[in-house]
Amino acid sequence: MPGITRQKHTEIQAAAALLIAAAAALLPHLTPEAKRSILVGLYKQLAADQGISGQAARRHIYSRLHPDRKPPNGWGGRR
Repeated sequence: MPGITRQKHTEIQAAAALLIAAAAALLPHLTPEAKRSILVGLYKQLAADQGISGQAARRHIYSRLHPDRKPPNGWGGRR
């Protein structure tokens, strides 16, 4: 399965940024359960709009919410 292009990645990140901007004011004031529900909705919306998997949508949303966060073992996963 081929990967996505840099242009498509940029489009997905821009779409994720728009979704986050719409919910950013609410998220800090919500209970954990309500926040989780909002985030699940954002994941599903991004996945449907961009034609990507739910897991990819979650990664894009998470990376926009936490730009300084890096994986504990670096990039690339397990080998």
